[in-house]
Amino acid sequence: MYKKVVILLFLIFIIGCNSIEEDNYIIIDNEYTIVRSDLHDAYMKVALQFKNTAEQLTGTPFKIITDWKSNPITDKEIIIGKTTREDTYFEIDRTGIDFIITVVGERLLIIGGDDEGTMNGVNYFFENNMSRDGSIRIPKDYYYKQIKEKRRDTPMIAVLSVKAREIVERRPVIVEDAFWELLNEALEIPGIDLILLPQYSVQKPQWVKTLSNLAREHNVYIVYSTEVTAENGGYYCESVILDREGNEFGRYRQTHAFSGYDVGIGVGDDLPIFELDFGKVAIMSGSDILYPEVAEIYSVKGAEILLYQAGITPLQDDSELMRILKGRAVADYCFVATATYASENSMYFVSNIEGHGNTKFFPYGTDISGHYNGMGLGFHTGRACIFDLRGDIIASTGRETGVASAKIPMYKKRGIKDYIFGPAEIVYHQNKRGVFDELTAFTYTPPEPEYKRFVKLAMCHLPYSYTIHGQTDYARVFEWTEKAAQTGADLVMTSEFAAAYEPGEDVFARFAELAATYGCYIAANMGKPTGENISYLWDREGKLVFTYEKINNLCMMYDQQEPAGSECPVYDTDFGRIAIMVCADTYSQEIPRVYGVKGVDLILLQSQSWGYDTTAIGEGVLCAYAIENCLYIAHNNFPHSQVDSRSLVIDPTGFIAAATPYNQEGIIETILDLSAVREKPCYVFGEKGIEFATDYKERLLSARRPSLYGLLAGK
Repeated sequence: MYKKVVILLFLIFIIGCNSIEEDNYIIIDNEYTIVRSDLHDAYMKVALQFKNTAEQLTGTPFKIITDWKSNPITDKEIIIGKTTREDTYFEIDRTGIDFIITVVGERLLIIGGDDEGTMNGVNYFFENNMSRDGSIRIPKDYYYKQIKEKRRDTPMIAVLSVKAREIVERRPVIVEDAFWELLNEALEIPGIDLILLPQYSVQKPQWVKTLSNLAREHNVYIVYSTEVTAENGGYYCESVILDREGNEFGRYRQTHAFSGYDVGIGVGDDLPIFELDFGKVAIMSGSDILYPEVAEIYSVKGAEILLYQAGITPLQDDSELMRILKGRAVADYCFVATATYASENSMYFVSNIEGHGNTKFFPYGTDISGHYNGMGLGFHTGRACIFDLRGDIIASTGRETGVASAKIPMYKKRGIKDYIFGPAEIVYHQNKRGVFDELTAFTYTPPEPEYKRFVKLAMCHLPYSYTIHGQTDYARVFEWTEKAAQTGADLVMTSEFAAAYEPGEDVFARFAELAATYGCYIAANMGKPTGENISYLWDREGKLVFTYEKINNLCMMYDQQEPAGSECPVYDTDFGRIAIMVCADTYSQEIPRVYGVKGVDLILLQSQSWGYDTTAIGEGVLCAYAIENCLYIAHNNFPHSQVDSRSLVIDPTGFIAAATPYNQEGIIETILDLSAVREKPCYVFGEKGIEFATDYKERLLSARRPSLYGLLAGK
């Protein structure tokens, strides 16, 4: 009897201890809801990481909600990142933190100094707070703070526009004294952290030692470029980073060579990221800038600043280059710094070759320095500059030789969701699900040689209120579609959601009737009750011949949820090859790239966009997309109060060739000359001098390196 009493008392003691222990912990179970910000979509990725890991480890399902005011607030919540719960239910001091994990009441908080810190917090949490039985138990007084490693948040970067002689050559002829004077000017900038030099900026071996000494003396990174002889007797263009001690920190070998630009060089096979003491940088040189895959891979790998070393080009005109650089900053969410060459002449002159006797050949060695308006070739462009995350130039040398410098606000990149609308990162889950595998499989396949040179396009520029914003006003939609068809257009298109969500058979029949009546193609976009976003194309006989499903449907782009398209199809009309994109598809530069490689002449972009989408996306990345894929883009938007919001056509040079009037309902008509795609003119470094050519697109796309782009594919 005595033993039974002792055992009973012992069991009561153990149970009591366990009860006391349980009272000191919160148990994360299915009564808990994961809460993330409704405004900051980057936290969706972190919330999903928590949900998936927790479900895998515990077998318990968890629900994610946002902090939107209509969603319920409970005591049992897992707060991921910055939300509106702060200041009401708790306060967090983010100063200098990587992340904080703590318990407030019954709430579990995992909050970072930025979205990267929040992800670090989630990873740390699961590595340190799992019990042996697979449950998630946290002491009620739990508090853990990890301090962020100190790095320079505002590095000072200088880019040089180096003086070069006006002699027709494939490599720059640097004015040596002016080069060292310019470099010394950059070294005197207070707090300078990095100096970027242009392509082929080191032209004598002894210069390297001098640069090394200067880097050590001034405690600065210097990035230079030089031509290196290979074992097989060929040449490579290599970029070298000297660290603050003057030692070689990293080396990059140019990976792309456009035929006629980078003449006589081999290419490298690596796309490295270099982590300096203020952040992660990547390098592009010469023709690399023409290939969007390079910058995107760098962005996926975590690059924060893209350093581009420009060289001299056959045609002295940087109009396309500036549009591409802006596009790189916006599409890849990176700061972009570029160094280049300026003329030895004080006055800048653009090319005007055909205006001076149609001379289309310039022998090497020709000195044009004294011919301001006589030979038409133009002078070196200058304009070394730095772009911010929105594609705005924050420092520039102008057209002259000189130094441009700026403090780079790295905190904006690291907390990018506070500054940039939209996903604010590469929509990489689309790559992982294999949507863009064709980037690694396809080489350029030109379309059939026969095409109709001049094509008339008409776009219906209709107010938001007729379509997505309310119940579709079909009478107005069809009225304007018919007016557009009556112009004699070969192709008529509408914006996104010409029919908002539940089009009936009569809607399809009416579009088909208009196409057949006026003998034109009609492209219209419609929504479905089940969430799909579909574009339809009727041919000149009124037959429905082609459909495209929006890849970046918002449910997929933000929350990785179906429905969403997964293919990039093209269609051959009787005038040329076309393809379709819809609104948020612009956030994935892979889509126009796949179309470019497939030989598309014209992309129809059906959109309902405004704000940042219109200014940075509409006039930023779209111009770059048109250039780097050598095609037309017809962007069909809607009229409203934003001055930049237009329906417009961008030609293969990135130039806005046609646009609607400000804030007016109506039709935009334009004639597209498809020879601007199929036979785009270009000037190239030939065997004996600068030559004229008409095969730009083939030269451009044939120099792609699909074997390097595996990171962009799902396999």
